[in-house]
Amino acid sequence: SDVCSSDLLDEPERAEEAAAAGFARHAGMPELAWLAGYAAWRGRRFRQAVRWAWIAADLGLAFGRAAAQVEERHGFRHPPAHWEGPWDVLRHALRELGDAAAADEAERRFEVALELRSLQERAALDPGRWGAAPDLPAAGDRPLEQVPA
Repeated sequence: SDVCSSDLLDEPERAEEAAAAGFARHAGMPELAWLAGYAAWRGRRFRQAVRWAWIAADLGLAFGRAAAQVEERHGFRHPPAHWEGPWDVLRHALRELGDAAAADEAERRFEVALELRSLQERAALDPGRWGAAPDLPAAGDRPLEQVPA
Protein backbone atom coordinates (compact mmCIF):
# COMPACT_ATOMS: atom_id res chain seq x y z
CA SER A 1 0.00 0.00 0.00
CA ASP A 2 1.00 3.61 -0.55
CA VAL A 3 2.12 5.15 2.75
CA CYS A 4 -0.13 8.19 2.22
CA SER A 5 -3.29 6.31 1.26
CA SER A 6 -6.29 6.95 3.47
CA ASP A 7 -6.75 3.19 3.92
CA LEU A 8 -3.30 2.87 5.44
CA LEU A 9 -3.79 5.96 7.62
CA ASP A 10 -6.84 4.20 9.06
CA GLU A 11 -4.30 1.72 10.44
CA PRO A 12 -1.88 4.02 12.30
CA GLU A 13 0.56 1.31 13.35
CA ARG A 14 0.95 0.07 9.76
CA ALA A 15 1.27 3.65 8.51
CA GLU A 16 4.00 4.38 11.06
CA GLU A 17 5.85 1.21 10.07
CA ALA A 18 5.58 2.04 6.35
CA ALA A 19 6.87 5.58 6.92
CA ALA A 20 9.72 4.24 9.08
CA ALA A 21 10.64 1.75 6.34
CA GLY A 22 10.76 4.60 3.83
CA PHE A 23 12.81 6.69 6.24
CA ALA A 24 15.32 3.84 6.46
CA ARG A 25 15.77 4.16 2.68
CA HIS A 26 16.12 7.97 2.69
CA ALA A 27 16.73 9.53 6.11
CA GLY A 28 16.67 13.05 4.69
CA MET A 29 12.95 13.31 4.04
CA PRO A 30 11.05 15.15 6.77
CA GLU A 31 7.83 13.97 5.09
CA LEU A 32 8.45 10.41 6.26
CA ALA A 33 9.36 11.32 9.84
CA TRP A 34 6.38 13.70 10.02
CA LEU A 35 4.03 11.03 8.64
CA ALA A 36 5.36 8.47 11.14
CA GLY A 37 4.78 10.99 13.94
CA TYR A 38 1.30 11.79 12.73
CA ALA A 39 0.47 8.07 12.50
CA ALA A 40 1.85 7.49 16.01
CA TRP A 41 -0.29 10.37 17.30
CA ARG A 42 -3.38 8.90 15.61
CA GLY A 43 -2.53 5.58 17.23
CA ARG A 44 -2.28 7.33 20.63
CA ARG A 45 1.43 6.53 20.95
CA PHE A 46 2.22 10.06 22.04
CA ARG A 47 5.83 9.60 23.17
CA GLN A 48 6.62 7.95 19.86
CA ALA A 49 4.85 10.78 18.04
CA VAL A 50 7.05 13.30 19.86
CA ARG A 51 10.20 11.42 18.88
CA TRP A 52 9.24 11.26 15.21
CA ALA A 53 8.14 14.88 15.20
CA TRP A 54 11.51 15.99 16.60
CA ILE A 55 13.26 14.14 13.80
CA ALA A 56 11.00 15.81 11.23
CA ALA A 57 11.52 19.22 12.84
CA ASP A 58 15.27 18.69 12.79
CA LEU A 59 15.14 17.93 9.07
CA GLY A 60 12.69 20.71 8.35
CA LEU A 61 13.07 24.27 7.19
CA ALA A 62 11.59 25.96 10.27
CA PHE A 63 14.05 25.81 13.16
CA GLY A 64 15.71 22.61 11.92
CA ARG A 65 19.43 21.97 11.74
CA ALA A 66 18.95 20.81 8.17
CA ALA A 67 17.58 24.19 7.08
CA ALA A 68 21.10 25.40 6.36
CA GLN A 69 21.71 22.38 4.14
CA VAL A 70 18.60 22.34 1.96
CA GLU A 71 19.01 19.78 -0.76
CA GLU A 72 17.26 20.06 -4.05
CA ARG A 73 14.96 17.10 -4.43
CA HIS A 74 12.85 16.17 -7.40
CA GLY A 75 9.52 14.46 -7.13
CA PHE A 76 7.36 14.26 -4.04
CA ARG A 77 7.56 17.10 -1.54
CA HIS A 78 4.93 17.92 1.09
CA PRO A 79 5.71 21.48 2.26
CA PRO A 80 3.88 21.30 5.62
CA ALA A 81 6.21 18.46 6.65
CA HIS A 82 9.14 20.83 6.13
CA TRP A 83 7.54 23.68 8.05
CA GLU A 84 4.62 23.50 10.46
CA GLY A 85 3.75 19.78 10.35
CA PRO A 86 6.25 18.57 12.97
CA TRP A 87 5.20 21.38 15.32
CA ASP A 88 1.56 20.45 14.79
CA VAL A 89 2.25 16.88 15.93
CA LEU A 90 4.36 18.15 18.84
CA ARG A 91 1.75 20.60 20.11
CA HIS A 92 -0.92 17.91 20.24
CA ALA A 93 1.21 15.00 21.47
CA LEU A 94 2.91 17.05 24.19
CA ARG A 95 -0.48 18.26 25.42
CA GLU A 96 -1.68 14.64 25.58
CA LEU A 97 1.40 13.82 27.65
CA GLY A 98 0.51 16.60 30.08
CA ASP A 99 3.39 18.93 29.22
CA ALA A 100 1.42 22.14 28.77
CA ALA A 101 4.45 24.46 28.73
CA ALA A 102 6.20 22.49 25.97
CA ALA A 103 2.91 22.16 24.06
CA ASP A 104 2.41 25.93 24.28
CA GLU A 105 5.91 26.52 22.91
CA ALA A 106 5.30 24.00 20.11
CA GLU A 107 2.05 25.85 19.38
CA ARG A 108 4.00 29.10 19.05
CA ARG A 109 6.52 27.41 16.76
CA PHE A 110 3.66 25.97 14.70
CA GLU A 111 2.24 29.47 14.11
CA VAL A 112 5.67 30.92 13.23
CA ALA A 113 6.48 28.02 10.88
CA LEU A 114 3.11 28.35 9.14
CA GLU A 115 3.72 32.06 8.57
CA LEU A 116 7.29 31.44 7.37
CA ARG A 117 6.08 28.87 4.84
CA SER A 118 3.46 31.30 3.60
CA LEU A 119 6.07 34.05 3.21
CA GLN A 120 8.50 31.72 1.45
CA GLU A 121 5.83 30.54 -0.98
CA ARG A 122 4.63 34.07 -1.79
CA ALA A 123 8.21 35.28 -2.30
CA ALA A 124 8.94 32.36 -4.62
CA LEU A 125 5.81 33.04 -6.68
CA ASP A 126 6.21 36.80 -6.97
CA PRO A 127 9.48 38.20 -5.60
CA GLY A 128 8.78 41.61 -7.16
CA ARG A 129 5.66 41.99 -5.06
CA TRP A 130 6.68 40.24 -1.87
CA GLY A 131 10.43 40.91 -1.82
CA ALA A 132 13.08 38.38 -0.96
CA ALA A 133 12.16 35.33 1.05
CA PRO A 134 12.64 35.87 4.80
CA ASP A 135 15.68 34.52 6.57
CA LEU A 136 15.09 31.16 8.16
CA PRO A 137 15.31 30.76 11.93
CA ALA A 138 18.72 29.86 13.31
CA ALA A 139 19.63 26.26 12.62
CA GLY A 140 19.12 24.01 15.62
CA ASP A 141 17.15 26.67 17.56
CA ARG A 142 15.36 24.52 20.09
CA PRO A 143 13.27 26.15 22.80
CA LEU A 144 11.93 22.98 24.37
CA GLU A 145 14.23 22.07 27.22
CA GLN A 146 13.22 18.45 27.56
CA VAL A 147 11.21 16.03 25.56
CA PRO A 148 9.51 13.13 27.34
CA ALA A 149 11.54 9.96 26.83
